[in-house]
Amino acid sequence: MSESVAAWMAVLHRIEQSLEQSLRRTREVPPAPRAAAAGEDGPLQRLDRRFEQWRACLERVQREVDAVEVGLDADQSAVRAWLAAAAAARQRLEEGARQGENGA
Repeated sequence: MSESVAAWMAVLHRIEQSLEQSLRRTREVPPAPRAAAAGEDGPLQRLDRRFEQWRACLERVQREVDAVEVGLDADQSAVRAWLAAAAAARQRLEEGARQGENGA
């Protein structure tokens, strides 16, 4: 296997690992608490609790997104490095081909 193919496979493996880690860190959204019996809470108190649950869920999701973005940034850097190495290899091959044509 050529060096560039092996490097690309390593990049793809790293992306796959990052995605697997992200999925493992993602928790299921907990079910809503049981509805209170009529007369226990007013509709505004229930709405306030529901908004608080949504806010907490959104904050948790934002933390998870931030962690995923860090991993994706690292993966993106690895892909850019691979693309730069592939471009350099292509340039060397083209130069070698031109030299071969000129020497023939």
